[in-house]
Amino acid sequence: MKNKQKIIFPVAALVVLVVVLGMGFMSGWFSNPTTKTEFHEHTNFAVYLNGVQYNFNQSKYMINSSDRDSSIVHMHDLNGGTIHIEAPEITMGFFLKTLGMSVNSTCFVLDNGTAYCNSGDKTLKMYVNGVKSNLFDKQPLRDLDKILISFGNDSSQEIQKRLSTIPSDACIHSKKCPAPPGYVDTESLTCKTGEAAICSG
Repeated sequence: MKNKQKIIFPVAALVVLVVVLGMGFMSGWFSNPTTKTEFHEHTNFAVYLNGVQYNFNQSKYMINSSDRDSSIVHMHDLNGGTIHIEAPEITMGFFLKTLGMSVNSTCFVLDNGTAYCNSGDKTLKMYVNGVKSNLFDKQPLRDLDKILISFGNDSSQEIQKRLSTIPSDACIHSKKCPAPPGYVDTESLTCKTGEAAICSG
């Protein structure tokens, strides 16, 4: 009888362990932060370099479905003002890296290698929802946030103008505000064409 009890206890413990692990994987407890899941958020942003808004509305900056990193944070539909985020804990630095760019507290570097670095009265600044941030590459991308990166000798008035140019369609993509009259949901239209890689984000 004692031998049977010794056998039953480890078997029961093993069953409990398997059930807990299974629940953990199903609920995402053990998921990698850079693994694509049902997570789906949107951030709006703009970048100004020496007073000129950088054009992200180019096909080379849109989603590359064959790139794992691009599949979890990207832009699409030639909309260069909205970041689609498919996993938690994504930062601005990680997103820019998928575009071949980088940012830190002193420099913004384009995909062609051109660097805009603090020098004299020209400095790099970041604003999140109108509030200055010193996180730069470590700035988390959160749902409905508006992020401005600006390099130059910007006055406070110029910063305010640039903040007003950041798009406001993240809430539409996140289904948290109504679309204005005449708005065309290109994301939904693309889904209907069967382009699953874009449809998912």
